[in-house]
Amino acid sequence: MKSHRVVESSSRRVLGSSSPDSKDLIDSGDLIDSRTFKCVFFDLDGTLTDSKNTILRCLNATLSKFGYSTYAEEEIFPLIGTLHRKGMFFRKAGQIDESTMQKMVEFYNEIYMRTYTQDTRIFPGIVEMLEALKGAGILAGAITIKKGLIARRLIDEMGLGRYIDVVVGDGDAKLKPAPDAIFTACRALGVDPRECVMVGDAVGDIVAGKVAGCKTIGVTWGAATPEALAKAGADRVAKGTDVLRSLLLPDEIIRRGAEAEIHKTVFMGRVAVQKRRVPKSYRIPQVDAAIREARTKEEVKLIAAARAAGVGTPRIYDVDLAASSITMEFVDGKRAKEAVEDKNTTPARRKALCRNIGACAAKLHSAGIIHGDLTTSNIIVRADGKSGGTSGGAASAGGRSTDVSACLPSLCFIDFGLGEFSKEIEKQGVDLHVLMEAFESTHSRFPYCFGEVMKGYKAKYAKGAEVEEKIKEIVKRGRYMRSHE
Repeated sequence: MKSHRVVESSSRRVLGSSSPDSKDLIDSGDLIDSRTFKCVFFDLDGTLTDSKNTILRCLNATLSKFGYSTYAEEEIFPLIGTLHRKGMFFRKAGQIDESTMQKMVEFYNEIYMRTYTQDTRIFPGIVEMLEALKGAGILAGAITIKKGLIARRLIDEMGLGRYIDVVVGDGDAKLKPAPDAIFTACRALGVDPRECVMVGDAVGDIVAGKVAGCKTIGVTWGAATPEALAKAGADRVAKGTDVLRSLLLPDEIIRRGAEAEIHKTVFMGRVAVQKRRVPKSYRIPQVDAAIREARTKEEVKLIAAARAAGVGTPRIYDVDLAASSITMEFVDGKRAKEAVEDKNTTPARRKALCRNIGACAAKLHSAGIIHGDLTTSNIIVRADGKSGGTSGGAASAGGRSTDVSACLPSLCFIDFGLGEFSKEIEKQGVDLHVLMEAFESTHSRFPYCFGEVMKGYKAKYAKGAEVEEKIKEIVKRGRYMRSHE
């Protein structure tokens, strides 16, 4: 278990960590700029952890043991993070004498600590977000109405202790919606509340943050509705952990290449990616700017043309030629590289995926589009299963698609930075030869894959057989060159 140090404040003792490291969104306030804050405080129940079933089970077990009626799910869930346990007992049992209340709280805490691992879960995406914050040098704290000692133990045992620099709960400071817990945490970390963001799922979290002087973000996977959080004054209301991460780390680099950087960001309330072509110091500045602008224009045209041809691509939100940047849809899913290698992918599914890749490549080439870097790393299998193109398969009279590829994984082709417009068989052959080499090097365990790609390709492209012969010619050239080195 992670060791904690005791930090003395003017009124309470606070436990902090031993070595702190320096899908939709509702716009309801000023922008939050990550360059202006040093710490993010999170509520625990309903924000970091999904503990509603644990709380319901333990509350009802306690009420039942002491002879009181129990809660239904729809009654209790809106109260989590809003009422302290004593308040929940009073709400159901009415007036309870102090001695009985103490026994109920002790019984609740005992069964909670003994059984919470049964059904308390960390929300998806939370760990990755906390890792990213830590990597960016941003401190993190937990502000909860849960008993401080219990909260610290839960955080440690669930593996979050490595990311949380301070925990303040009941017994450490006055509870939310009062701002005292935030002030106490700030003193422990040596930060100003105005340099912090408070994130929570309840109105009390937002109120506490606003009174303390923090920026505030409400999250909608817990107790309060988006409207209630916005009405409470939240600067932002995030409807997913991916949106929350993008708000807290609006300029996070997720991929860096020789020509460009890919940043994850938020554009008009949507999670997005921004491709920025980086300046090259070895080129004359004016020439460099002209090259980057021209390549940005060409890539935008290629993406639009591919989409018009029925090939899935990210939607383009904005183009800034002066900055040589393209802001696009963030496509949720896994790369085809991972999908092919996934041990859970059946041979039949793998073959279908490869045929679909071939069919999409055929659509590109039929439209006179050369991708330029056609590998399984530049193809995403969409998690939502939606098509990213503007045209689909032909529909039968019954309304069902007659295009075999329509029932296969929806693919999204990315990174057209090295692409061009051409219908030359030579260039199409080179395009597919790059893909063939990617399969041979990265997916050598599945030697049948590229053959399936070509089946899908030839079924959709009239010149498919001609391109296949060109690939064989390119392979022979390579062998000839290697034999004469």
